[in-house]
Amino acid sequence: MLTPSLTEGPALYPFWFFWAYHAMAIGVPLYDVFGRGFRPTWRDYGLACAATAAYVAIVLPIDLATGWNYGFLGPSKPEVTSIVELLGPWPARLLLIFAIAAGAMALAQLPWSIARRLRRR
Repeated sequence: MLTPSLTEGPALYPFWFFWAYHAMAIGVPLYDVFGRGFRPTWRDYGLACAATAAYVAIVLPIDLATGWNYGFLGPSKPEVTSIVELLGPWPARLLLIFAIAAGAMALAQLPWSIARRLRRR
């Protein structure tokens, strides 16, 4: 969402498909939290990190075999300038991407953990 790799403008359907797909990636978790009352735990955080590692294990070989850069995991640079380029050369940037993702997920989970502790007191 922060670094879209779009080359098409709003006159073409891939532009709208990209934003609809990414809006769902944000909207569904928000619905789970605010609509369904889901409250993440550190166990959920661990599962999310494991799922991310599994995603990398599946997508990275496909990127390497095809020359793609899906999920910014491949060795090629994006067609458009991206913040990912600031993370250094491939493959070292993969560790930074994973660390940033794990950190962001931990920060997103942290308010729920704090709220649970405050309720127990």
